Amino acid sequence: MKIIIFNTPNVPNTPDLFRLQIYLPLYETSKGPGWIELLESEKLWEDHFQPFRWMSRDYDYQIKVKDLLKAVDTLKSSVKIPVIDILRRVTASFAHSSCAIEGNTLTVHDTRAIWEKLKKNNLDILLENQKLLLPGPRSLSDKPENEAIEIRNHLLSTYLVSKFAELECEINLDDIKDIHQDRSISKSRAFDCLSKVPALMKRFIEFRDESIKNDSLHPLIIASRIFSSFNHVHPFADSNGRVARSVMAYYLIRNGYPPIVF
Repeated sequence: MKIIIFNTPNVPNTPDLFRLQIYLPLYETSKGPGWIELLESEKLWEDHFQPFRWMSRDYDYQIKVKDLLKAVDTLKSSVKIPVIDILRRVTASFAHSSCAIEGNTLTVHDTRAIWEKLKKNNLDILLENQKLLLPGPRSLSDKPENEAIEIRNHLLSTYLVSKFAELECEINLDDIKDIHQDRSISKSRAFDCLSKVPALMKRFIEFRDESIKNDSLHPLIIASRIFSSFNHVHPFADSNGRVARSVMAYYLIRNGYPPIVF
């Protein structure tokens, strides 16, 4: 299991202290049949970071930004365009900004050009049939292939989110896999505990479902936690940020808010 190290100035031996905080339960548990299982599980990480638990700081932050949230809601009430239509209008901008965050150098103009070429295909058939080849990067752009593929995949993910929104139902694990499309460029992976991902994703969906019923927190606060909780699981080899932003966008749309263009 890999350890994320945060650099904390003026604190001696910070990496060791950080590890100790996470693995302290091992020192407090007698070695036995359950000791190795605990060591190899994600439970230590989940208990330490608590990604699927609402905490006081969530509510404290809501109080801190209450005026900003009120202003957002005032602006939201003045917009008469359905949020699904807004998503369709900003598909290229949303995909571009989401990819740019992670270092993609293609411009909004490049992204719009790729989107216009993609729309000439029957996107519904392309997305429904995984065996069909997606339009190649060279047919879409003369820019670096990896970056064109990343933009293409995000555009398709955003289109799929809009289709889910038309159905007005919550997305499940299979839907998340469809958003990801499993057509990644990289085969590298950030975390090692592959066997724990299904259980963590199940808990993520449960957390998402519980969050939907939480009427004491603003939807923007909930959307942010859904995003961060998904990234904690980090279920895919690549494109986790893209999928997390798409899942967050879907939650916002379901609650009457347009997607966030970063």
